[in-house]
Amino acid sequence: MAFPGPGLAADRPATTLDRGLARPAASTVDVEDPSAAPGAADHGHDHQGRHAREATGPVVLRRATAGELRGAGFRSVRGVCPGAFPADPGAGRADASGTPRGPVACTHGGDYVASLAPASGAPELDPGYSSPGIPCYTTGPYVHVFYAYSSAASNRIATVAPRIRETVARIDDIVAQAAVLTGATRHIRWLMSSCSLVISAVTISPSLMSQSFPTPIRKDLINRSLMSPGEKALVFTDDGGASCSGIAGIGEWYDDERTSSANLNNQGAMLARVFGWCWANVGQIDLAADIGAHELSHTLGAVGDTAPNSSYRTGGRSHCTDGEDLMCYDDGGGAPRAVCPAAFPPTLDCNKDDYFNPVPPSGSYLATHWNTAGNKYLAGVAPASFEVPPRPSASVTSPATSTVAGIVSATATASMASDGSAISKVEFWLGHDLVGSDTTAPYTAQFNTIPDAFSGFPNGAVLELVAVAIDAHGRAGPSAARLLTIGNPKVRLTAPAAWTTAPMASVTWGAAASAGPGRSVTKVELLDFGTIVATATTAPYEGMVTLADGE
Repeated sequence: MAFPGPGLAADRPATTLDRGLARPAASTVDVEDPSAAPGAADHGHDHQGRHAREATGPVVLRRATAGELRGAGFRSVRGVCPGAFPADPGAGRADASGTPRGPVACTHGGDYVASLAPASGAPELDPGYSSPGIPCYTTGPYVHVFYAYSSAASNRIATVAPRIRETVARIDDIVAQAAVLTGATRHIRWLMSSCSLVISAVTISPSLMSQSFPTPIRKDLINRSLMSPGEKALVFTDDGGASCSGIAGIGEWYDDERTSSANLNNQGAMLARVFGWCWANVGQIDLAADIGAHELSHTLGAVGDTAPNSSYRTGGRSHCTDGEDLMCYDDGGGAPRAVCPAAFPPTLDCNKDDYFNPVPPSGSYLATHWNTAGNKYLAGVAPASFEVPPRPSASVTSPATSTVAGIVSATATASMASDGSAISKVEFWLGHDLVGSDTTAPYTAQFNTIPDAFSGFPNGAVLELVAVAIDAHGRAGPSAARLLTIGNPKVRLTAPAAWTTAPMASVTWGAAASAGPGRSVTKVELLDFGTIVATATTAPYEGMVTLADGE
């Protein structure tokens, strides 16, 4: 059987009645009076998943338009890469001596950004998520990480290395968590030195930097002995750009479905590229990790054309059609189906039936076709240790009590990571809800516990308050969780049984009120359409009031 060259795949505290509102106030100094406090702080209900801490939402990829392909230099060549494009501008030609250049690499045209909008049904974020780190293995083969910058630009490795290191840690955790779902272990074998990730800073020519093809970059690195032919490469190119748009990444791939170790995807000399505008900006680590894991998965062999849910079946190439899967998007094969729930970290092969399953059922597609979980660049045993990238830290300093009510003020402190990267902000999370953030010390936020149409919590609810420090590299460090019990006061009107409609009528009113645990009611106020018309400070809470307008 012949195989083509590598392709690229790139209880409400107050009750409103017909007439007005009665409300109690707790006699505590650590909780503001709900009557005096403003409305709910920006509770956010920010359930946009893995990018809830960032300015961007989950990346949605798309197929390149014809104009984009032409602009990037992709051209069809008769007899070469049918239905796709040569990955190398010189593909199909002979070199200066007349010798054919060898196998032709093909591409569908790269992975382009459709949007950064939050995906519907996206998961709740684990506040302050941090990966375990970068696994340390002493035997290869390895994935070699490169920082590539133009020979006409400056070397920024000292500035960007912490960001790359954290991104790599998160890429690895995407693979690890996908394996955990099957009860197995998988990690990427990264090139390390004394349990420290090797990030090789290399120059490439402006012409190589400006083109979308990864194959010429890979050949250049190997020819200059910067990359071993036995390695796979993950290259972060420093292209500049203010936002992630256009082509986000690209990776080499063989449509080889043999299960043997001779599978062409089970070899080195393959490269995945993440473009600078999608990784070099502060606050885009999770975004860069998604793209990097996607492109690196291509070099591991995802997704085969005959996979049950391959996009090739519907007009795409090297992707899949299951929604909420890291390798699935509309690459020409139609919009992905709503199959799997969103997950954090994002899922590799959400149903474990197309390209990644460490323990495929006997007779299943992945038991009889190439399975990326068996790629030799992945380790099937846990590492002896991890390199844990430097990260900032945070500590919640208030509220000091465990029972809270009304509008709650929270404060936190933050400390820089060991490399001295400045703190950019501190976020405050209640469970999976982002309730506020602050960019200046002392870091504070307010959140509303009183149930209303938009926010608040029921009495007795126990919530975790976590502060998350985020530094200039986008790295996050969570505080220990502080458990808070919601204990808002409650009130109900007991009189009058009905309101009068006569103007200037005098009525007797009464209310029953109770405070939360460890608190006492200091007063009950009667409101007439937002105006306080009566106050009682001792039980029974009652009195006479004259209503100006009747009802």
